[in-house]
Amino acid sequence: MDEANQFMYENKIRHLAVTEEEKVVGVLSVKDLVSYYAKSFRMQE
Repeated sequence: MDEANQFMYENKIRHLAVTEEEKVVGVLSVKDLVSYYAKSFRMQE
């Protein structure tokens, strides 16, 4: 997730294709990252 977050930030993109064996299997969005990090933060409390 950290790598995807950094890549999206550096390239100023809001959506990133997730691939498996050169086939698109999903899309990761900025909203997905925010949700992931928010849940991670709550678990640390």
